[in-house]
Amino acid sequence: MRRHARTASVSGTIVAIFVMGLAAGAGEDDQVAGDQALAELVSSIPPFTAVGQYAGFPVNGTLWRSRRHVIRLFFDAPITAPQPGQLLVQSLLGGGLWGCPPSQPYGADVSASFEYTVEGETVLRIYEPSPTSTVLADRHWYVIRNVGDWPGVADFEIQFPVVVGDADGNRFTTPSDVGMVNVLVLGRVHDQSRVDMDGDGFRTSTDVSIVHASQGPPPTKPCGH
Repeated sequence: MRRHARTASVSGTIVAIFVMGLAAGAGEDDQVAGDQALAELVSSIPPFTAVGQYAGFPVNGTLWRSRRHVIRLFFDAPITAPQPGQLLVQSLLGGGLWGCPPSQPYGADVSASFEYTVEGETVLRIYEPSPTSTVLADRHWYVIRNVGDWPGVADFEIQFPVVVGDADGNRFTTPSDVGMVNVLVLGRVHDQSRVDMDGDGFRTSTDVSIVHASQGPPPTKPCGH
């Protein structure tokens, strides 16, 4: 068992109380429940951009689809699936921190547009199920954050730009992305394949058309994030 330390005030005097080696029993969980370690976010697919990061963006760190986005978050301990609103999904707006022009730093929460499934106890799969539309606009930045409302999970904030058509993960959509999708054999692909642009689980001519129509540079990350 872990060793826990906490403080209590008795008649104005702070007394350190060390809870060590509690005997197993019916009341043990109640006594230490508040001291249990929270699950910490370790990594994600696609790789996330950190708060305050404005250069050295991770390779494959974009959301590349026109709809049916899939994101996986990896934790260091078992988790339970959050409800919409316990995990926030929002656009990044300017004016978050560091002397930027004041504004509302985050857009409206769209977490209700996604489904949340736990895989293997420590992986959260975030899936946008709509086959016809998306709440994540192309060439915009978005944030996924826990601000204390997801039980058992430590707070975090991770960021992703949407660059539809970015098959090679370099944050630009160019003729090389068109070629990368076009040369592959038609057929089924895994749910996070970067050549599947509409998220239907297949590489088809529709994916090629989406990339071809989406060429351009990535969005600038908003000031203050």
